[in-house]
Amino acid sequence: EIHFVSARDGVQISLARYRAKDSVVGARKQSATAPVILCHGAFANRVTYDLGDGRPSLARYLSQKGHDVWSLELRGHGRSDKPPWLKTVLSSGKNPGGTWSIQKYIESDLPAALEYVRSVTRAKKVHWVGHSMGGVILYAWLAFHMENANQFASIVTLGSALDHSLPDQVGVSAESEKKMSSTYHSLYVPKEMRSPGQAPFAWINYIFAPLGGSLFDMFLGFQYSKSSISRDTAKHLLANNFESEPWQVVFEIHTVFSKKNGMLHPTTGLPLLPNLNHSLPVPLLAFAGGCDYQFSPAAVSRTAHHLAAEDDSRHVRIIVPGEGSEVCYGHYDLLVGSQVSPP
Repeated sequence: EIHFVSARDGVQISLARYRAKDSVVGARKQSATAPVILCHGAFANRVTYDLGDGRPSLARYLSQKGHDVWSLELRGHGRSDKPPWLKTVLSSGKNPGGTWSIQKYIESDLPAALEYVRSVTRAKKVHWVGHSMGGVILYAWLAFHMENANQFASIVTLGSALDHSLPDQVGVSAESEKKMSSTYHSLYVPKEMRSPGQAPFAWINYIFAPLGGSLFDMFLGFQYSKSSISRDTAKHLLANNFESEPWQVVFEIHTVFSKKNGMLHPTTGLPLLPNLNHSLPVPLLAFAGGCDYQFSPAAVSRTAHHLAAEDDSRHVRIIVPGEGSEVCYGHYDLLVGSQVSPP
């Protein structure tokens, strides 16, 4: 069931609805619980949450458990409108956020999806589940709209953080620290090396999809861990889940990997993490993969604890699945790894 909603600037964004098991179409309430919005990460789409054909699917799993699930696709992804490449380039820097940027995800797409789902379901609150950038944009939104956080019944993030700056990496081994420096910070692109247009990630992934999960898979380790991904899942993920992003989005999201300040506000250029201000009034569950070399457990934990009230951290919990076992989860394994059961 596909829905389209107009963001504040007129761009149409897509929401795939998975109705709760045994719900009745037309009934006032589709679920006994608040609806769930799933938001994918950078370079991705709805396939993150539903690989289909008997493969892992968080969307279908939750709907089978009685939840009314909405899988959001941000502008430029999946079925949502893709702002024209030339318009994206020409508008960059001329108006706040251009036509396709992190700022537009935060200030246009996220509120539009939130308002639409609450309106259609007549729900006062929603549960938000964000993977990677899907958690990052919510954290960024909370940094400036904490007074509206009560619109959420709960927040779940998987592999999301606002800050990978090097100081204070408490509890991180020397080996992990080295990997973090070489992997995270190599992703940060200095201003002088940036260019307009789109990063051609979609076709690169499609070309290399047949090698998914093999020794020749260039994404093994970076996107998922060899200890917890099947070849079939890796190939399907590479062929169907990944898309291109404009370089503007790449550069904005990659301020997360800056060695100095972490993610910066797209317009003010100020660090976002201090704005979280230890004041989240709703429960947060933050998952981190022990072998996630994009968003480490240390960075995930630091961001989450900036949200917890200083005198009461009961609402914030960090989980590192597989800790102490032979299975070490990478960036996508938290959702589609071999230990994840299909619905």
